[in-house]
Amino acid sequence: MRLGVRQMVSADTDLLVCGETDSAATALQSVKESEIDLAIVDLSLKDGGGLQLIKALRDAHLRSRCWCSPCTTKRSSPNAR
Repeated sequence: MRLGVRQMVSADTDLLVCGETDSAATALQSVKESEIDLAIVDLSLKDGGGLQLIKALRDAHLRSRCWCSPCTTKRSSPNAR
């Protein structure tokens, strides 16, 4: 799923993908070190989750904006009711 989001963002000439990670801690550090405008956040990040990352970004008073995405999907079993 992450590759699809990367390709979609990269296709827009006004946007630049400057990083990606599956870790909330790494993402927070990366955003603090760069001056990005938009963070696309997967709500199911490991080590704390996307919501905690968004709260941490807000609490750090960074100028970045967040867009949330449930980037992982669960497949239903054919026998699921």
